[in-house]
Amino acid sequence: MPKNENGEIKCVNHPEQTMNRFDGEAAFIRAELADNGNYDLNEEKLITVYVHCCPICGYIESYLVPSIESTSLIQ
Repeated sequence: MPKNENGEIKCVNHPEQTMNRFDGEAAFIRAELADNGNYDLNEEKLITVYVHCCPICGYIESYLVPSIESTSLIQ
């Protein structure tokens, strides 16, 4: 859910509930399908995100951290 007019991130399931932000940042690492059918993690291709969670239902949203490192690796 996008931020509301007050800049708050609300839960899609509980629109009155402000979502909590986890301390720090998280990362999504690119998984590439290998010839053997398994996935290899490519740690050189990642994006960093802020993670928000609803304390009522556990719904999670992530938002891209605006940095050169994150945005240059999205491909």
